[in-house]
Amino acid sequence: MKTTPFPLKFHSPRCGYATAFSHQEFCDQNPDTSRPVDTSNEYNLVAGDDFQEPLHFWQLYSVIGEEPIHQIVTDFYTRVFDDHDDPSFRDVFTRLAPLNHHIKVQVAYWIDAMGGGRRYPGGEYRLNFHHQHNAQQVMTAQGAKRWMYHMRGALETIKFEDPRVKPCILEFLTTKMCSYAQKFGWEFDEKDMELYQD
Repeated sequence: MKTTPFPLKFHSPRCGYATAFSHQEFCDQNPDTSRPVDTSNEYNLVAGDDFQEPLHFWQLYSVIGEEPIHQIVTDFYTRVFDDHDDPSFRDVFTRLAPLNHHIKVQVAYWIDAMGGGRRYPGGEYRLNFHHQHNAQQVMTAQGAKRWMYHMRGALETIKFEDPRVKPCILEFLTTKMCSYAQKFGWEFDEKDMELYQD
């Protein structure tokens, strides 16, 4: 499937309910290479347009906005709902809610955590409650592997002019997966996060 790269545009960022927590999570996991910044200051949520400069996931919204997030998440959940090779994984999601609900909630969380403003009320408390009470069956090493199998597929169908974006999305997903591995007692495997192609 041939795609046109999303062009680099500027989108006005804002701190969301999950932005500061997700940023702190990343800093805690990477103490030697990162330092906390004040994510309530919108200046810190703006990415530079020099592709040689670092890009962090709390700055992603300023670069990509909402449309590609919606495209990735829609593709991802469509793959999950059509997963006939692992129906036990698929059924955890299909039993919880219809496809459009999953898309709406995940898009809101990503935008919120990535500097797009208050889109996910309840922030990390809500996310943790959901994983502990609704999705605990897939909060395992095997569940993470299957989740990333579908996410890799979704990410590989989208292109960005800014070469920093995909690695930055993977940085976000790695941060979340490391946290989930620690909370739910399974071993994180970095190989799960690798894209087949770029």
